[in-house]
Amino acid sequence: MIALARLCEDENVREVALRWNVLGRADRKNMSLTNLCREVGLGDSKFLGAVVAIAYELNIDVRGVVAAAANLDGLTTQVCFSAMRGGRRARWALLHSAGLLASSEPVAADRSREGLPSFEQDTIESTRFLRRRRK
Repeated sequence: MIALARLCEDENVREVALRWNVLGRADRKNMSLTNLCREVGLGDSKFLGAVVAIAYELNIDVRGVVAAAANLDGLTTQVCFSAMRGGRRARWALLHSAGLLASSEPVAADRSREGLPSFEQDTIESTRFLRRRRK
């Protein structure tokens, strides 16, 4: 998110990103983006909107950003429950909301099409090509 903020045209959004980058690791844990936005005089919703706009322009899937922003309040509770014994359902919800679980949506090339080489065959051919170039 910070990397995208550095690409924004709005100087205030870039200032938030620069201030975040200056913070040390320990300070980042104690500082929220909301507080940084307030220091610069920028609403956190304006910051998020600018970041999502840049992501959209760069053809980056923004569903994860929006889902993460929607789940911020319950995230701490969800993490605590997922760490407890029997927290399987909470772990599933956490991973699902982060987009780390397989979904029913196709995310890879359609292997059923004729003429597409298998992954293994493609890897073998690439390795042979690279070995020939080394000689």
